Amino acid sequence: MYRMGEEEIQAVTEVIASKKLWRYQEGSRSQQFERDLAAKVGALHSLVLTSGTAGLVSGLAALGIGPGDEVLVPAYTFIATPFAAMALGAIPVLVEVDESLTLDVADLKRKITPRSKAVIPVHINGLPCAMDEILTVARNNGLAVLEDACQAMGGSYRGQRLGTLGQAGVYSFNYYKILSCGEGGALVTNDAELYEKALIYHDAGCSFFSPAQKVKTPYFAGSNYRMSEILSAVLGVQLTRLDGLLADLRERKAHILGHPGLPRDWVPAPVHDALGDCATKSGFIVKDHESARRIVELVNGAHFCVQAECPLDTSRHVYTNWEAVREGRSPLKGLETRRYAADACPQTLEFLGRTVYLTVHPDTPMEELDQALAQFPRLLA
Repeated sequence: MYRMGEEEIQAVTEVIASKKLWRYQEGSRSQQFERDLAAKVGALHSLVLTSGTAGLVSGLAALGIGPGDEVLVPAYTFIATPFAAMALGAIPVLVEVDESLTLDVADLKRKITPRSKAVIPVHINGLPCAMDEILTVARNNGLAVLEDACQAMGGSYRGQRLGTLGQAGVYSFNYYKILSCGEGGALVTNDAELYEKALIYHDAGCSFFSPAQKVKTPYFAGSNYRMSEILSAVLGVQLTRLDGLLADLRERKAHILGHPGLPRDWVPAPVHDALGDCATKSGFIVKDHESARRIVELVNGAHFCVQAECPLDTSRHVYTNWEAVREGRSPLKGLETRRYAADACPQTLEFLGRTVYLTVHPDTPMEELDQALAQFPRLLA
């Protein structure tokens, strides 16, 4: 969570005082947030729900993904991405990442089979995927594209907001995201039918609870990922903070990348669209995993305002730590699964192990950041 203040407290207080905690009531904060979010990212439809995972599951369901279908996902993402496919009985197919640590287009092409139905490009760490190439591959192979922009709220690719380039996109608002209400998510799309299907799936009772929620799509069995008015009130305020947050994050990342105190053998990690990068992390490619771990240990041990991490060591974001995925532990018994060895995606492990991320809070004074970076030559000598 980056910023939270009196405005959010006031918004929550107003909702509680109104005693209107359910989204299907007059003056709904959830519906207002959906309108504001859609306008912000340039989408026709927006659906707020309980988590980014709920958004991914609802999006895949709306796209018609089901048992036995293959869904291509990167081998570096939070485990919720492949789990969303497995929740519907689909089979996650692991795809290598490139040096930007986003979906590798060449490997994506290699992994497509006649059973492949969708691809989930993940804009991990706010970094845009190579969307032009991914969309071309998807179009040529009849794949649906559901963007996982859970870590990339507000980012863009060639001037278009992440999450709006595929058939649908999903954001997360949990504690660790750019915007946060503790737990929450949203799905955006320009496809009215897809939106209605996601709406029905995310809330099994939507057609009963409110006449305003009547849809043309035939009603089908859904779930319940309906959002609370209290959390939507928080999100309404959080959305007004987005532009300022991104500006401050980008200013600090630019300062880090251009600082003369960083070792000359650190190579800035490539980014498919630097202008659209959310700038939550500054990536560098170093010699090997041993070097990366040493850097992380030294930087974090110094207790600077700058923190470091090696993405290979980020647990549930790396496919080698997805036991349930690798062993095909589907929640739906009797369905076909696929198993993956620990060395299934060697390129991904190589790039993750050689990458160092530096992070800094957007409220960190530039002078303090500069002082910390100036100590790197001594620290890493």
